[in-house]
Amino acid sequence: MNVLFRLDASSKIGLGHLMRCLTLADELNLLRITCSFVINQYDLDLKSMLDSQGMAYEFIDDEANAVTYIGLQVKKQPLLVIVDNYQLGYQWQRLVKDCGASIMAIDDLANRPFEVDLLLDQNLVENYQSRYQGLLLGSSTVFLGAEYALLRREFFDARQQFLAFENRLNELQVLINFGGSDPDNETLKALKGVLAAKHIANVTVIIGGAYQHLEELNLWAAKYSRVMILQNVKNMAYYMNKALIMVGAVGTTTWERCSLGVIGLVSSIADNQLATARYLHKLEAHYYLGHHSDLAPINYQRGLEGILSSPSLMRSIHENSLALVDGQGAQRIARHIKKFITEKHVTS
Repeated sequence: MNVLFRLDASSKIGLGHLMRCLTLADELNLLRITCSFVINQYDLDLKSMLDSQGMAYEFIDDEANAVTYIGLQVKKQPLLVIVDNYQLGYQWQRLVKDCGASIMAIDDLANRPFEVDLLLDQNLVENYQSRYQGLLLGSSTVFLGAEYALLRREFFDARQQFLAFENRLNELQVLINFGGSDPDNETLKALKGVLAAKHIANVTVIIGGAYQHLEELNLWAAKYSRVMILQNVKNMAYYMNKALIMVGAVGTTTWERCSLGVIGLVSSIADNQLATARYLHKLEAHYYLGHHSDLAPINYQRGLEGILSSPSLMRSIHENSLALVDGQGAQRIARHIKKFITEKHVTS
């Protein structure tokens, strides 16, 4: 049985869905499961990224074409479709099942019905263990919580070469990253606030390939010798592992940051991030400033200075975040998918 991922990416949506599916695909490939992608890429050129990962893909511009394509693939070989798309609900899932495919959903919202065989939600919210009750149409195996966070193996490897908390305190390194696109340029707003704060040694800013504000960022950052701008890094874990504090959004990087015990100073850039942002703040696993539209550079400055003034809070966030994520979630899910596929073959 092959696996086909159905997701979208754009400068507005960002690259988060694609990146976590690529992570899972890498783990499935290691288990000798062949993966491919069906993507509506909108305004981004994703070809080079997918080519560099060695993934097969099909670009579509109409959902009917996607279902037709899936149906043709099922006729060639049994298929598990993994859908990571908030717009494709149970009606679409039913169409895919009618084609003869099995289906798994990756979700963050728990706001609509699902008709799937497997469901993954890696997020932590107040009621995360019960939030899908009443939403599952039929029998589904559900994987909930940060123990299933889809992280690349580099984060687990970096965790084994852990930089001691005391060493990070001595260095006072700050890392800024707001994902692959950051359409509202929260990166520059945060950088202005961080550089206004006291006692910060060096600042590393990492931006993605879909970031549209590089010229403005470079012009502003050129005034400061302690700022380093990097784009499309291949070793994010290396830079996270050097940082004491990471400033960013509540997305995939939340779990990456937690796996390495980096202190998070975060804002939400989408409504679906609010519940996780607030819950992890309650757990003292990061420090949540608020929604990005309500923030100015001064909020980032004051938040950073507030964290630095409380060694006990810094240590608490460091230890609590480390305990939430061990960096092996993608391997766990890949093994469950392998088990599902094996059992499906036996009973078919």
